[in-house]
Amino acid sequence: FQGHLVRGYSNLFGNALTSVMAGDACRNNHQKEIIVKQQQIVSGIRVEKLDEKGLKARGVFSWPVWEKNVASFDWTYNSQEECYFLEGKVTIETDAGEVHIGKGDFVIFPKGLSCFWDVKEAVRKHYRFQ
Repeated sequence: FQGHLVRGYSNLFGNALTSVMAGDACRNNHQKEIIVKQQQIVSGIRVEKLDEKGLKARGVFSWPVWEKNVASFDWTYNSQEECYFLEGKVTIETDAGEVHIGKGDFVIFPKGLSCFWDVKEAVRKHYRFQ
């Protein structure tokens, strides 16, 4: 993060809070601090809340849409996946714990992850593999 000062915090619920001071603000008294909230990272799965500007910057709305009804299944990621949940609720189980994902979550699944998907409510998500 050139030109940015990044600090990490944790709150009482185990969520990570990242504080970013943007641009030249780090070098003068006109600091603008932006707080981005993200859930705890489990087995490399990262869940974030992005605003519409952040979603558009990534091109999320041009990605394909995947849909899945209520189901349970094993899954292994052969490449990294980024996705944005439009609808639904899912619990992802890994050896390190569980991650709960739902509408409005931007999620990054790391390459090589093996997990168990428990789709609690039908899912619609934009996705791309890298």
